[in-house]
Amino acid sequence: MDKLFLHHVKSPFAVGDHPKDLFVVSFSDNINTAARELQAKECLLYTRHKNLAQSLIKLTESFEFKADLKTVAFILRSLDSTSYTSYLDQMKKHCNNDTEYYQVLKNLIDDYIQKEYVPDSNGHFTDYTPYHDFHCRSKASFVKRYRSYD
Repeated sequence: MDKLFLHHVKSPFAVGDHPKDLFVVSFSDNINTAARELQAKECLLYTRHKNLAQSLIKLTESFEFKADLKTVAFILRSLDSTSYTSYLDQMKKHCNNDTEYYQVLKNLIDDYIQKEYVPDSNGHFTDYTPYHDFHCRSKASFVKRYRSYD
């Protein structure tokens, strides 16, 4: 498996007086290459949440998935979804430790891949219901369901 790298990019587009910090996950260890990938929307993942970017790297280092990394990254980003609220951070609070959190997340992503809740060739979902359910329902129920999912 290719190694993934996390880059911190300050976007020239500010929100008020605060620059928009983006965290970019790339196959390149060069920040300039990662910035070009970001600009061309070709990077594996970009997000305002550092924990989300770190989660993708940790998941790919610890587990194998039955989908390509772009699909895994897209699912992960869609679960987290919003600019200001991290739904995954909310879910993590219901886990006993980091190991359990990553296992729950891996099981959840595997279930979505198995049920084909994956993006089409245009990068869109045909059914957003599972993501809407995750955003609106209790994160504790997802932890309970996916803690020992097979």
